[in-house]
Formats: sequence, structure tokens, C-alpha cells
Amino acid sequence: MALLTIYMRITVDGKRSKITTGRSCEPEKWIVATDWINGKRKDAKSLNAYLNQPTNEGL
Repeated sequence: MALLTIYMRITVDGKRSKITTGRSCEPEKWIVATDWINGKRKDAKSLNAYLNQPTNEGL
């Protein structure tokens, strides 16, 4: 099964950019409505924490 690449979309001065987070997940674990990984395992919690933190990377 192919993994999904997780992208981050940012907008600066009205211009959108989409960059890869360098992370991926199994398609059935991705929750579209929340943009989170479903699961209680350590790896799911770690990825959700990573996705939730603000970043200046790529700016």
C-alpha cells in the first residue's frame, strides 16, 4: 500500500505555497475533516503534535 505524503499549505501576503512536511501516513489513518492522523499509538500522537506546531520553515 502506498503512503500519503503530507503537505503544509501556507499563505504569505496573499500568495499560497505548498511544501512537503517530509512525513507520510497510511491513507486509511488520515482524517480529512480534521487533517489529523487517527490513532492512539505513539507514532500517531507524535505526528499530530508535529503537524500542530507552528513553523517558520520555508518562509
